[in-house]
Amino acid sequence: GLSTADAQAAAMQAVRGLRYEGKEYFWIHDASAPVPRMLMHPTSPALEGKTLEGENFNRATSQQAGSDGEVVATGGRKNLFVAFNEVVAQAGHGFVTYAWPKPKQGGGTTEEVFDKLSYVKKVDGWNWVVGSGIYIDDLEARFWRTAAQFGAVVALAMALMAWVIRWQVVGITRPLEALRGTVSAIEQTSDLSRRAEVAADDEVGQTARAFNQLVAAQQAAIGEVNGVV
Repeated sequence: GLSTADAQAAAMQAVRGLRYEGKEYFWIHDASAPVPRMLMHPTSPALEGKTLEGENFNRATSQQAGSDGEVVATGGRKNLFVAFNEVVAQAGHGFVTYAWPKPKQGGGTTEEVFDKLSYVKKVDGWNWVVGSGIYIDDLEARFWRTAAQFGAVVALAMALMAWVIRWQVVGITRPLEALRGTVSAIEQTSDLSRRAEVAADDEVGQTARAFNQLVAAQQAAIGEVNGVV
C-alpha cells in the first residue's frame, strides 16, 4: 500500500496546484512549537523546509480560534505562524489577520504591506496545518464590483418597472381621453349617434360600454317621442 510519506508527498503536490479566484493558493506548514516550519508554499518555494521565524513574520494583528471564538488583538508584532498554530491548537482551525506585501506581476513583492486575512486548519495525524489567505482590499474591491453589478441590475429593473407603469398609465389615460372626447362631441353637437370606442373589457371599457348603452337608450327615447309627435 501507499506509505505515509508517499501519501503526504502526493497530497502536498495536489495542494501545490490548487487555485481559487484564479490566483489564490494554499500553503502547508507543520504544527511544531515554538515556531513552525514551512513544508510547502507554491509561490515562495524558497521558504520550504525553513523555520518561520524572523522580523518579517512578526506582523499578526489579530487571531480568532474557530469560527465563533473571540477575536484577540495581537498588536501587529506577533509571529503570524505562531498565531496560526495557536488557533488550531485551541479549536482545530481559525483566522489570523496580518500585514503582508503583495506579489508583483513578473515576480517579487511590493515594499508596501496590505491587510490580509488567512484561514488555517489542522490536518489530524500528519502534524500539518493547511492555510490560505486573501487581501482584505481585494475583498472590498470585489464587494464594490458586486455592488456595482447589483446596482446596474436594480437600475434596469427600475427602468423596466417605469416602462410598465407608463404603459399601464397610457393604457388607462388613452381610452379615458377617447371617452372624454366622445362625451364632449355629443355635448357640443347633440349627435346621439356617436359612440365611445370600447378598447378593452377593463373598468374604462365597461364605463364606455355603459355610456354607449345610456346614449343609445337616450337616442331611442328621443326617437320614440319624435315618432309620437
